[in-house]
Amino acid sequence: MSAKNWLDEAVRKDFEKVSPDDFLSSCIGKMEKSGQKAVIVVDGGKPESYLGIVTERKVGRSLLDPSRTKVRTVMQNVPPISDGAGLSDAAKKMVEIGATLLPVVREGKLQGVIHESYVLDMVARSRLGSMKLKEVMTRAVISVAKQDSIGKALSLMRHFGITRLPVKEGPKVVGVVTLNDILEKVVRPKIRMERGWGSGKSISLLRDPVSSIMSSPPVSLGPEETISTALEVMTSRGISSVLVVNELGELLGIVTKHDALRPLAQYIKADSGLKVQLSLRIPGGSNDFDVKRLRTYLASLTKKFERAFEGADLSVFVKSRREQRKGRNLFHVRIMLSGPMGSYASVGEGWGDDQALRAALNGLERQLMKTKGESKIKEGGHKTLYDVVSLFY
Repeated sequence: MSAKNWLDEAVRKDFEKVSPDDFLSSCIGKMEKSGQKAVIVVDGGKPESYLGIVTERKVGRSLLDPSRTKVRTVMQNVPPISDGAGLSDAAKKMVEIGATLLPVVREGKLQGVIHESYVLDMVARSRLGSMKLKEVMTRAVISVAKQDSIGKALSLMRHFGITRLPVKEGPKVVGVVTLNDILEKVVRPKIRMERGWGSGKSISLLRDPVSSIMSSPPVSLGPEETISTALEVMTSRGISSVLVVNELGELLGIVTKHDALRPLAQYIKADSGLKVQLSLRIPGGSNDFDVKRLRTYLASLTKKFERAFEGADLSVFVKSRREQRKGRNLFHVRIMLSGPMGSYASVGEGWGDDQALRAALNGLERQLMKTKGESKIKEGGHKTLYDVVSLFY
């Protein structure tokens, strides 16, 4: 199927639109009426032009008053798909920027949207759908114990930039706690009570155990199950991820819908052959990130820690924030490594992607050296930043 033909088949014209000066309450109303999880933001001029999107997820996590907050405040600048793009290009863009919907623009005019569900359906129906979950799952999974506090779970989510945590009792997984659980059961009720709404109602507190708000039992599958099966389960349950466990109920990994897209999106290959999953949330996408430099840094690390990187999976998440200094944006980088020496996670921030990337890689290097039993860290001529201020994304 040619690029244009698949686009013609995939594009949907039944989407909701708002202007940047509309209020969030308008977005919420249109999402509820249409059942869609996103609305397109357009310039209402002649001709109408595409500006960005607002997602149900973004609105749901905002603690702003929707009747007073304008759309432009939470609008995401998601690059459109144009003629010539292939299905793999769409998958790659969805994975890179964390989008579930992509606008289609031809000759500067908005034609419609492509939904994640279409691309996932193509994956499930292709040979990629028969891939085992053990081949695509994220192995470096951060978890909490059943008795850990909600506050600790929230802190871990902030620090590692994640939105869900498996809950364990001993070696077994007994539940899952998500950012939405904390927002809906802790944060928003507290805000409502502070504003004088619903006074007298009991709410969970950050010091309460995660078991008080977690979803249990967790939805899980075995490592030999296929992507196609996982997608069927996620669709039927209305969820975006499944845990991967062994026959004893012990956690092996996690698979999200975007993990299912990655075989189609393909991986970046480091010079050493290391398999790298790169996700970007920056205005220009991969065009504003130096992938070659990332390969160079990883090649240097793999020479020092060959056993740690042999057959390993590495996830790199890069986000650009609004703050600027001397013309450079504040960047957040999260790195997660899973290999024969274990699982590691490191985060870093800095002014510009290079500084943030070096900070995160330095943190990873420090952990690997500790595992090898080395007491002294060799500096590579650049300063290490460990005081990271991580935000949700």
